[in-house]
Amino acid sequence: MSIESLYNKWHDQIKPNASANSIWHKKFFQQDILKTLQGKTILEIACGRGEFANELSKSTDLNFTYTGCDISDSAILQAQRNVVDHRMTFVKMDVNNINFDTDHFDVVISFETIEHSPTLSTAVKELCRVLKPNGTLYISTPNYLNSWGLYRIYRRIIGKRWTEAGQPINKFVIIPHTLVLLRRAGIELDEWGSSIFSYPSLQRKVKHLQISENKFTRWFGLQSYFRGRKR
Repeated sequence: MSIESLYNKWHDQIKPNASANSIWHKKFFQQDILKTLQGKTILEIACGRGEFANELSKSTDLNFTYTGCDISDSAILQAQRNVVDHRMTFVKMDVNNINFDTDHFDVVISFETIEHSPTLSTAVKELCRVLKPNGTLYISTPNYLNSWGLYRIYRRIIGKRWTEAGQPINKFVIIPHTLVLLRRAGIELDEWGSSIFSYPSLQRKVKHLQISENKFTRWFGLQSYFRGRKR
């Protein structure tokens, strides 16, 4: 079965949710970022069912052009139903082969995407290729440089497959590798770090740690984020 078919099946099974309430969405909207989108051309890969686009559409005072892309027909159809905004267009596209010209967009956004790509480096290169020089890239991805990474290794040893909410592809991603990929692709980083400090317990429960993010701890949170500009 193709990746496209697998993700069509996955999106069909996910409960509809038009709100951008994930930790990576909240971080974006909590920062003073929206006003920087005025007059910009924006690409989001992979847009999923339009959660981020729906939240962005509430900024009625902004003038921008947004294109949301996803490999799944099911996701695109749901996004088109969830978000009706003249500034926004949704099209089917693969992060590994983005069908836009080089240096095309002012802003490229990709939340929780590269870890679900067959080849991380190809996905990152494509995200950067379509970004204009000095354009801004926002991405988020899991970080397994922590106890969850050890837990993933343990599950592999005992023959149990690791999934992230049941997704078909779940690459082992750590912050140092993501930083290398971004810099090699031509991104000058302005901000990066991680959040959600937790660990799995023997009782099959998630234990959360009250740890503030700083220059040391930012390497070890479960959810990492990156903001940078194309050189």
